[in-house]
Formats: sequence, structure tokens, C-alpha cells
Amino acid sequence: MKQESCVPSMYRNKVTKSMYYFDTPKKLYKHENMCYIILEGDIMLKREKYLSQIRGFYHNKELIKIIYGLRRSGKSVILKQIIEEIKISGIDDEHIISLNFESLKHSFIKNAIDLDNHIKSLVKDDKIYYVFLDEIQKVEDFEKAINSLRVENNFSIFVTGSNSRVTVMELSTELTRKIC
Repeated sequence: MKQESCVPSMYRNKVTKSMYYFDTPKKLYKHENMCYIILEGDIMLKREKYLSQIRGFYHNKELIKIIYGLRRSGKSVILKQIIEEIKISGIDDEHIISLNFESLKHSFIKNAIDLDNHIKSLVKDDKIYYVFLDEIQKVEDFEKAINSLRVENNFSIFVTGSNSRVTVMELSTELTRKIC
């Protein structure tokens, strides 16, 4: 693959049929009619099959959107792509809260109370906030925090998890137990 500027500036940071373009990609490569954007070592191909299934629920505050799968299967990529679509729809960065619990940046969040307090500390107004919690299983009793946020009713919540000890049914049961 040779490096070249295959993304015209007018299309950067826009959704296209098969790819996401970002304003400041690290490297652009073109190979066989496909443009790849390398962003911190990741190739960001658009995951339309999965996005199309969840797209209609982006702004739904009553449902908790769960993306579950094996480690390294692309859940974080899907979250990033949802965030980009939400931004393109006109939602500003101040109303997007994204926490990746694989990062040491969020290691101070140990349990449900820490998570709830941290997210609520980022809220500045009554508008809807889009909350993305990646690898949530690393937070003890995370279900309590998520349910607390859900009942506040100004959060659209997206969650990923990949713990082999917790199945998707157990995860959804824990999250809905207090809803019903």
C-alpha cells in the first residue's frame, strides 16, 4: 500500500458508504480502490452491518444499548463510529461522555458510586448526554450506576462488555432487573 492523500478535505469527518474519515488521520493509504485510515494503529472500516441495527436507537434515552462480544472483535470501533455519527448529526463534544475502562485514565473509577458521580460531574445542562462505557465489566456493580443514569432520563447510554464470566443475557438481566 502506498501512502497518499486519498481523502479530499471536503469529505473528511463525514460518513461515507464504506469508511469513516477523520479530520486528522495519522496516515492515509490507498489500495485497490479502498482508502484505509490508520488512526493510532487501527484501521477504521465502517461497520455498517452493526451500525444499521442500532442507528435508530441513538437518541432513545429509555433503552440501554449493549454491544457485547469477544475481546478484540470490534466493539470499541463500533462505539467510535457511533460517536462520529452522533457528532455529524449535530451533537457537540460537551454532550458526549466516553469512558474506556481499559485505559488507566479512568482507573480511579472502581465501582458504581464512582462511575455515577463522575458522569454526573460532567453534566452541565439539561440537554441529553450520550454516554459510552467501553469494557464496563471492569467496574464493580456497574449495573447500579447504569440504572441510576437511565432513571435520570437525560442520558442515552451505550455499553460494551467482553467478560467471559458474564454472558450477554446476564448483563441484560442485571441492567433490566431494576427497570421492570
